[in-house]
Amino acid sequence: MYTDSNLDDDLKETYKEKLKEDSEMFTLKLSKLKRKDEIIRYVLAKRELSSNR
Repeated sequence: MYTDSNLDDDLKETYKEKLKEDSEMFTLKLSKLKRKDEIIRYVLAKRELSSNR
């Protein structure tokens, strides 16, 4: 027999998994953004060095 409490437990589990996935995606996006930022800084610094020659 499937009761409301079973459903609640299932929903909670699914929700927890979803939150975990979302936070992992967020962390991944954040690290990609940080990397992009570092790459942009590197390219700009390199440009500045070559224009100063």
